Amino acid sequence: MVRAAELAGLTGAVPEADLHEWGYGGYAGVTTADVHRARPGWDLGTDRVPPDDDGRPGESPQEVGRRTDRVLARLDATLAQDARDVVLVAHARSCGC
Repeated sequence: MVRAAELAGLTGAVPEADLHEWGYGGYAGVTTADVHRARPGWDLGTDRVPPDDDGRPGESPQEVGRRTDRVLARLDATLAQDARDVVLVAHARSCGC
């Protein structure tokens, strides 16, 4: 996401591990259209994804939400001590978009 921040003209980006892209497991790199051909009616928000070739499962919406909640809690604590402007740059799916 640092590169995305740079492309947006932002400087001084600090990577935040919990804002990484949604873990799509076995669907990483697969288009939604391809998933729907294999699993008609599949929905990322309600259906799990299969593990990837290394056996790592994809994340559930709840897991992504917990990561995002951790970021916001840390940010809230930081801003309570040092109010300043902050921009969060994250993968659209981790923002509920």
